[in-house]
Amino acid sequence: MRSIALAIADTKECEAALNAAFKLGRSQGADIIGYHVKPSKEMTLQLNRGELWAGAAMAFPVWTGGDEAIKKAEINAQGLFERLASVHNYPLSDKHGSPENPHAIFNIREGAPEKLFASVGPLHDLIVVSRPSKKGGLTAHAIMVSALLDASTPVLLLPQEKVKVSGERVIIAWNGGQAESVLIHQTLNLLQLASKVTLLTVGKQTGKGPSANDMTKYLSSHGIKASAITIKGNNAGKAIEKVVQDEKAGLLFCGAYSRGRMREIILGGVTEYLITHSSMPVIMLHV
Repeated sequence: MRSIALAIADTKECEAALNAAFKLGRSQGADIIGYHVKPSKEMTLQLNRGELWAGAAMAFPVWTGGDEAIKKAEINAQGLFERLASVHNYPLSDKHGSPENPHAIFNIREGAPEKLFASVGPLHDLIVVSRPSKKGGLTAHAIMVSALLDASTPVLLLPQEKVKVSGERVIIAWNGGQAESVLIHQTLNLLQLASKVTLLTVGKQTGKGPSANDMTKYLSSHGIKASAITIKGNNAGKAIEKVVQDEKAGLLFCGAYSRGRMREIILGGVTEYLITHSSMPVIMLHV
């Protein structure tokens, strides 16, 4: 892993995410790339018609205030990024570093927040975002959804408060789906650092991919100690969360919106549960 990206704003949740990203980056020899989204004054968040099913209006004003407020937000975001880079001994640069000497790079992008990670996500190995606040947080929500749906890159989803991200014990929510398989391939370097990896299937596997037992054999060929378990549960999200807590796992790996986003919003699903009800660190991927 060589590049970790975040959207930067001067907020407590962004500070917590940055601290987690810098610590993870140091363990991986990865550059930390921050993006602050700079809007135009008339910018609105455009939502597709499907969002109306979730009770959303067609367009929202994302930013308020004039040029002065926009400039202040930019200065404060850069200040937060540079301060934490210094705390974690990351040199500031406009170029990528090396695994031995990773860099911190701050960028300003002008445009809509929901388009950010569609354009820059594929340029990185991991995106770090915080769960948006339940009250408000429209811009943060747009950025999170953009990362999950548009980036084609694994996304580390964190709670708003400071949390220790430990890859010592890992649970992989396994259903034989394409997203889980691709996620494993893209994060082998992280899994190789774990002392215990458990593939967890809730109920009967419905995906067309390999069985959990076959995947553990593949992981073992990469030097990863993995086992597989199957449990029962009417609510897969709750069942997965309980196992993570019982096993004292520090990270959950999971496919995102495998049933489709609108179907999960309306009918419920693992992704929506983990976003809205859980506070554990989760690495997700949507394909």
